[in-house]
Amino acid sequence: MSVFLQHNFRHLRKNVVARHFNSCNRTPMSLARNHLRYGGLRLMSSGTPVKKKNIIRRVLGFGVKTILGVVFLAGCAANLKAKSDPGFARVFDFWTTAFPIFVQYKIAENYYANAPEEETEKKMQELHEKFAPRVRDQVLRMGGFFQKHAQFCSNMSDFFPEEYLVWMRTLQDKAACPISNDEAKRLVAESLGRPLDEVFMEWQEEPVGSASIGQVYKAKLYDGTIVAVKLQSPGVEEKFRLDIATVRKFCAFAVPQQVPWIDEIEKQFATEFDYIGEAHNLNDIATNLEAHWGDDIYIPKPYMDLCTREVLTMDFCTGGKFIDRIKAFFRQHAKRTGRKFEDLEKEMKERMQDPKFKFASLEDKSQENKMMYWMTVGGDLYNNMFKLCYNYSLGFIFRPFEIEWSLLPVDLGKTLKLIMDVHGHQLLIDGCFNGDPHPGNLLLCDDGRLGLIDFGQVKRWDDATKIIFAKLQLACHHHDKEEIVRLISDEMKYKTKEMKPEVLHLLANFYFDCHDPNWPCGRHMKDVVEWIDANDPILEVGEEFVMAARCIMMLRFLGKAFGVEIKISDSFAPFARECLRQHGVEYKLLDA
Repeated sequence: MSVFLQHNFRHLRKNVVARHFNSCNRTPMSLARNHLRYGGLRLMSSGTPVKKKNIIRRVLGFGVKTILGVVFLAGCAANLKAKSDPGFARVFDFWTTAFPIFVQYKIAENYYANAPEEETEKKMQELHEKFAPRVRDQVLRMGGFFQKHAQFCSNMSDFFPEEYLVWMRTLQDKAACPISNDEAKRLVAESLGRPLDEVFMEWQEEPVGSASIGQVYKAKLYDGTIVAVKLQSPGVEEKFRLDIATVRKFCAFAVPQQVPWIDEIEKQFATEFDYIGEAHNLNDIATNLEAHWGDDIYIPKPYMDLCTREVLTMDFCTGGKFIDRIKAFFRQHAKRTGRKFEDLEKEMKERMQDPKFKFASLEDKSQENKMMYWMTVGGDLYNNMFKLCYNYSLGFIFRPFEIEWSLLPVDLGKTLKLIMDVHGHQLLIDGCFNGDPHPGNLLLCDDGRLGLIDFGQVKRWDDATKIIFAKLQLACHHHDKEEIVRLISDEMKYKTKEMKPEVLHLLANFYFDCHDPNWPCGRHMKDVVEWIDANDPILEVGEEFVMAARCIMMLRFLGKAFGVEIKISDSFAPFARECLRQHGVEYKLLDA
């Protein structure tokens, strides 16, 4: 067949050239134009002329096959390099998982852009169910920055579907970290420069907690003090830096408006890998706060002689996670009412997703919890009345009954207010605040105090920055739109493409205060981010304020997890006024 085609092609070419040059006196260039215009040459394999459409189809087919071949060869080469280069392997692993998932979500988003809402939600639900387990496995396998970011996102019910949030929440204090028990003891001894049994009288083999960069062990000093020993995983800093660089490149391609935030977070993460620095942060934060809330909060004391860059030894906080304690009460409540806790939790989440749902204020939540407290106490007294009467009469002679008392509810309104006050003081008075107050870092101690842990990401502000932030909080508190726009653009140095006042006003309120139901972009974080990007994209952010925005977002989402809408400026306004007065600043809204 090939010989036949070559023969006919030569024969055809000879006749065509002769006809065009001899009878039409055409130039080679005009001949080429004619071939393109009238359909090209004929291949006589079947005696039928090959039409222009068929030629295009063959060319495209050849191009697609070439591209696929190049992609295949590139994939093989990348796979071989990944086996020999661990750093490249992480990058390759990320892109080969994240990029296809991103593409499928974007295709679905564009395809169903004008479809009915129910049809769109159904398709998105299918994608969530399909990809959430895959993303979970990827995050657990890679660890590092990806686990840290999952912890940050674990309470963002406005932004992430429940299929993702379920496994993200499990990482709040139980992130996978590949250190065996024997290796952990060896690393601690090497870092401290002494055998383990010379430093600790007892060492608990299993870790009591794990994080994205290390693990925490329980031990006892020779003076009887119970301590927590935090150990950094070997090589984790290099992984973090590589991961952040990878995520930055992905964001530059997929969501470029997030790049400035990633840049500042990268700078702040650099401090998290020095445990001596974190020990100093613990001392500084404790000094700043315990003078005001010493009876209400607990911050572990570090033992500086047992701290190195990789090991942090501090007092052990007895108690449990803030969220776990609250869930324990509601599990008890669900059991007494004959319901499953999971059904109760699901019902609450569905109610909060309803646009008509009214979030409670801190005061409303406090009143609600006080009522639950007295109902629980009253129920216990009623149910145990016979046993109590017997125990305090015949029980003195005969064996008394054992009485089981219910777990009392946490005063959510009071506790959330304390959390807001503590962070308002850190930001506006101390200028030294924790940029990572995710739920796993908030504990309820056995003595009733609020435990604050994990101060690796502490941001420090100078007086000028505190003053700017204080002005913004007062402007938000008094709803002064013009002043808010001036502060966010002129003093905080946020830049958008067109500098639209309505976008700047919304941006400032969203990141540094609270959500307004009257906004034109919906109530969820995802809707707000997409609206800003569509109407006036962010080009630059005030680097000094990125960690404050991160801190505030975490506090707001913590409140929303319990049905509480926290207006940051209402909580921070007293500290903002105190800040301005301390520095002798005259401001038009100071005494408004």
